[in-house]
Amino acid sequence: MRIIGGRYKRTILQGPPDDKTTRPLPDRVRESIFNSLQGHLNEGPSVFDVFAGTGSFGLESISRGASRAVFVERDRVIREVLRSNISRLEAQAMCEVVEGDALGALALARCPNPVTIVMMDPPYALARDPKAWGRVLAQAGKFIQRLTDDGYLLLRTPWPFLQLAANEATEAIPRRGKQHKRPREEVVSLSLDDGSLEGHDIDDIEAYFDAIAAGEAIEADQAPEPIEGTLDIIGALGPETHAYGSTAVHWYQRAR
Repeated sequence: MRIIGGRYKRTILQGPPDDKTTRPLPDRVRESIFNSLQGHLNEGPSVFDVFAGTGSFGLESISRGASRAVFVERDRVIREVLRSNISRLEAQAMCEVVEGDALGALALARCPNPVTIVMMDPPYALARDPKAWGRVLAQAGKFIQRLTDDGYLLLRTPWPFLQLAANEATEAIPRRGKQHKRPREEVVSLSLDDGSLEGHDIDDIEAYFDAIAAGEAIEADQAPEPIEGTLDIIGALGPETHAYGSTAVHWYQRAR
């Protein structure tokens, strides 16, 4: 993982220790995003990186001209990697790390006001769960109210964006175990009492949706029908969706 443009171009960043808690944005996706943001970072705006992971988005923003980046990351191990990457760029004076729940009151309180760019990259376990996803959209709506007139909120999801409709639906997802070839990722504790995917193996869940997207038959009795995830955010214009294979980034502006 590296910085791909700006003053810190080609600087190598430390990646996550494994694939269990964060999925960094691929270089080609970041390149596409920042090509679209060209001009928005020239005057030193503030950037809010939510579910920040190792900080690749916020640090890329700093490299390209942002004057301040606030990162929200809950996981302790990933947070230390984030701090290490900030130190590697010697960008401590321009960066703030918030330790806490990205969907809680503390994150909202630490969001710059106004803010030019908000990046939300929630775990796929949240994106696949309609109840948890409602909380993500509600928090996004609050962040959007703090955007500048020319600001954007970017929201990343799996693509196609499908969800499971009911708690019992996960029981019908086939467990493939050693047949999986992709890195194993366990659902982390999200402190969501209503999370229907809580405690399930997200690798099995993603394989299930991959099979559906590919039109494959699902070997499970009474396999649940997926539903299309909503992307509507109150008080926002959008989304404008940019798909990159199995992931997508949705762009919003504040409705005026």
